[in-house]
Amino acid sequence: MNDLDCLMFVLCAQDCGQNQSCLNLCAADYPAGAALFNTYAECVVCKACYDDCDGKGSGCG
Repeated sequence: MNDLDCLMFVLCAQDCGQNQSCLNLCAADYPAGAALFNTYAECVVCKACYDDCDGKGSGCG
């Protein structure tokens, strides 16, 4: 949350729910923030809390 672009991406994406088109627009508007957030999310979901966060069901390898 210390990165403005990441924060703006998160705020935009929160309003999208599961709407992939909306999420894609947020990523297009804030590409650096989307990349940073995705790296963070992958670390949390796929590594730090794989079992608790359903890493397998979330597409983690």
